[in-house]
Amino acid sequence: MNTGQYAHGYAWLLTHHTDAIRAIRQAHHLQHLIMPTIQSNTPHRQWLHRLRTLNTACEQHITQLRALQTTLQVRARWSPAAHDAVHVITHEINQLDQCRTPLAALLDRHTIERTA
Repeated sequence: MNTGQYAHGYAWLLTHHTDAIRAIRQAHHLQHLIMPTIQSNTPHRQWLHRLRTLNTACEQHITQLRALQTTLQVRARWSPAAHDAVHVITHEINQLDQCRTPLAALLDRHTIERTA
């Protein structure tokens, strides 16, 4: 997806789908919370709880974005801007999932260590 398509789709979402804009902003917020949490890497109960909370929030948010994506795909058949908006949502899902992957792996590793 190029910058023009992203901008076009995002502009359409600003006008027609404020829920999606809110979801995208929340995804960006979660992404900014993940790396500092992972990098702090101080295994204690509060830190593990924070990992679990962020992981759960990411999973729920990805589900919410996928639901928006599905809704927008119907509109995308008739609107090039809505089509670009679907690509924006897809991009945001991929970005959030990319950030969540190391978080989930770290959480799995610490869960396995605690149960071993």
